[in-house]
Amino acid sequence: MKKNIIISMILSVISMIALPLLVVFYIGGMDAMGILLLMLFTLNPIVSIIIGVLSGGKKVRWYLPVINAAIFLIAQSVITGFDIMYILAAVTYAGFGFAAAYIIKAVKNKKQAV
Repeated sequence: MKKNIIISMILSVISMIALPLLVVFYIGGMDAMGILLLMLFTLNPIVSIIIGVLSGGKKVRWYLPVINAAIFLIAQSVITGFDIMYILAAVTYAGFGFAAAYIIKAVKNKKQAV
């Protein structure tokens, strides 16, 4: 179980902090904003779902999707400046993580019942 927590934290830091910083510093300009927008709608939701899958099980570790959303919100506010849209995105990412975690919990409970 500790392995899943460490993997999800590393995944969060890489996808929510490291990749956007690399994009801004190495590409820059409007091209960087386009790539960040692409990451906002594709990569970050996928990572949130993966973290939700890792946090699901007999006991759902609900704090992992919340930490992922908080890391996203802080990183995007520092990198591009604060915008109200980032709060909506962070809440959506947390929702994706919660949904994935509870779906995994339901599937594992169903397997144990059979």
